[in-house]
Amino acid sequence: MTVLLLAALLVERGREITDTLVELLIATVHRIKARADSKVTKELINAFKRVTGKETILFRVADAALGHPDDPVRAVIFPAVTGGEQTLKDLVHEFKTKGPAYRTTVQTTLRASYTNHYRRGLIALLDTLEFRGNNTACQPVIEAVELVRRYAKAGNTTYYPRAERVPEHRGTAGQWEDLVFKRDKRGRRRVVRMVYEIVTFQALREALRCKEVWVVGADSFRDPEEDLPADFAARRVENYAELRKPLDPNIRPAIT
Repeated sequence: MTVLLLAALLVERGREITDTLVELLIATVHRIKARADSKVTKELINAFKRVTGKETILFRVADAALGHPDDPVRAVIFPAVTGGEQTLKDLVHEFKTKGPAYRTTVQTTLRASYTNHYRRGLIALLDTLEFRGNNTACQPVIEAVELVRRYAKAGNTTYYPRAERVPEHRGTAGQWEDLVFKRDKRGRRRVVRMVYEIVTFQALREALRCKEVWVVGADSFRDPEEDLPADFAARRVENYAELRKPLDPNIRPAIT
């Protein structure tokens, strides 16, 4: 009896430790992005000065340029604008601190933070945890995690080998696409390894949070199939009735 209780305790404790490691992975990936956003935002706020009357400035610059097309910029353009050269500098700075430029700065800061500080710990978690999924949608993320694990000690390799199959997933598209995929010196489309690792960890975090990807030996992050009653399939009709859901996925449930 004592041995049985001890075994049960060890199993439960193992599940708790696994859950803690998964939570550490999720929190660390979030922390990298949050700190990058915070750092860049503070830097931009300290340097940011909003320029008002942009339309008026544009008109004055155009009028001065057309009126004196052969004269130097410093002699014609700067005097036409209130505040002169400094106003134009502030206007250029405002443009650079918005939209794509801001996003690119955040991504660059995040990449540096990941490479120089967080990467070692996250890679160690990949070596400890085993990820699984129950549908085809999450398989690219799981395959990407395995790729990251295999090349974790590849040194300063910039790109994955051309012969290697690199799974594309939700993280490699969108805002990060231009950084994940680059052209090498021969003009060939390549995958930047460190950036690919970052977007893979971000995609893994989201998949773990919604239990699209689960972890072997975990409790809170266990296989979602274990959350269903053991006889769910056998009592499918009754269970769906209690949930007020149709058996046919093409039928929209009535709104009550």
